[in-house]
Amino acid sequence: MDYIISVYRKPKNYGKLENAHSKSESNPFCGDRIELFVKIENEKISEIKFTGEGCTISIFSAEMLSENFIGKNVNEIKSLSDEDYLKLLPISLTPTRQKCALLSFRIMKNILRDLEKN
Repeated sequence: MDYIISVYRKPKNYGKLENAHSKSESNPFCGDRIELFVKIENEKISEIKFTGEGCTISIFSAEMLSENFIGKNVNEIKSLSDEDYLKLLPISLTPTRQKCALLSFRIMKNILRDLEKN
């Protein structure tokens, strides 16, 4: 738990990216709000940053997403399910806390879905 709190207090990838794809969403159950900034080069995620406010789990999850997804192929990320993503996190969560953890992942999936439409 100390690791999660330290990441929450000082996430490395907190901030905005210029000329990036971005989207923000909120969790209506708890008020968490995350905005994700994603750069893609050659079908791979080259950079991710995020901003927002939320509980320890939502900020920790956004940081874990940014650390784990840089360098990944967009099709690999599109194929991940919510359950696959939750397995990347080093903790088990109640269903309510899973909504917090999945916020940034769902934003990422929505960014990729929007890009597919264009």
